[in-house]
Amino acid sequence: MADCIFCKIAGKEIPGATLTVYDGEEKVASHVSEAGKSWTLEGMEIGKVYRLEETNVPGGYEKAEDIYFTVDKDGKVTVSDKEDGKFTAPKDNKVVMVDEYKE
Repeated sequence: MADCIFCKIAGKEIPGATLTVYDGEEKVASHVSEAGKSWTLEGMEIGKVYRLEETNVPGGYEKAEDIYFTVDKDGKVTVSDKEDGKFTAPKDNKVVMVDEYKE
């Protein structure tokens, strides 16, 4: 098992977004983002592909695209925009979901 750190940003970490982690269609965990704080989810299964979805969008922002991610035995995270896509290592070993402002 491994841990994974998540951030919800729009220039900086923003409050009020509900982030939900799924294993297939099964909900693993949910968290409401807080200003200036990241979220750590412990006990992620090594090598499994998970999906991070923004299930509640804060006012003034667009819904972010889902992110697929894995965690290896050393705690290294890789991310992709597709479940069967190319996975790459993110900066700072965090899964970062970015919100765009509504126009």
